Amino acid sequence: MSTALATSITAMIPESLGSNMAPIYALIAAPAITFLPQDAFYFGIAGVMSDVMGQYGISASEAAVASMVGQAFRLISPVIPALYMLVDSTETNFIDFQKKYVIYAWPIILIYLVVYTLTGGWQYAPCI
Repeated sequence: MSTALATSITAMIPESLGSNMAPIYALIAAPAITFLPQDAFYFGIAGVMSDVMGQYGISASEAAVASMVGQAFRLISPVIPALYMLVDSTETNFIDFQKKYVIYAWPIILIYLVVYTLTGGWQYAPCI
């Protein structure tokens, strides 16, 4: 199943964007890590995507960095039991918590993308 999912993700990316798959995968990984358990994402999808990205000359470490960008969204995942305790103790609705948190998650992801590009976490060459 993870192979089929990775294949469908790469099918959406045109050949000309192959060298830019790391940031594209990072943006796709954000919602994926939210709705999948961490083990399923990192042992299933991330491993397959690393092999696929290797075909475009992207190293396994760059693929791993791209996988980690989605962690900004991890804390609104419905598969984390501690969040239910948090919203219960603060007397907040879980959906309201997600709505408030997602406002901050997207800017955090953009900061991750910029920092990884500036520090060499991946070799991002913008397509022109």
